[in-house]
Amino acid sequence: MRVHVVSDVHARADALSKAGDGADVFICLGDLVLFLDYDEPSGGIFADLFGEDAALRLISLRTERRFDEAREFSAELWAGIGRDRYEVIEEAIRGQYAVLEPLHRRHAAELWQAAVNLRGSIEPADYKRYVLPIIFLRFLSLRYERRRAELERSAELERRELSRSRDG
Repeated sequence: MRVHVVSDVHARADALSKAGDGADVFICLGDLVLFLDYDEPSGGIFADLFGEDAALRLISLRTERRFDEAREFSAELWAGIGRDRYEVIEEAIRGQYAVLEPLHRRHAAELWQAAVNLRGSIEPADYKRYVLPIIFLRFLSLRYERRRAELERSAELERRELSRSRDG
């Protein structure tokens, strides 16, 4: 049996559609919405609303653990938008889901059948023995990915600062 596991989709319906190709079982972990992408700051709801530079600044503040400044910066941006932030976010999420909805309908039955096939002769009550370790591994993977990204961003900021101090 061939199992494909996908983590954060980040509104990439095209990639999600291809990820299931050739799989007997397809498991999607993580969110479907792309709000702020640390690896691709030009994408996501935040960058669409406020621009890539604002996304980069917010990412930098968060990465540097300057959370109060990040909240202040974000609040300033939202104050300047002239609409209720929750309505704006909901509208953007609905836009991302609109792209995913046809894909969801097409694959829903296949995903359900894949889960049934994966379960096989396992009693439904025992299924947790198989699913919980997958969820735990996903949790560990996310922690590792986030920490690695933080360290890489921190190292890049230190390199830039060092370069500026040498040049200055």
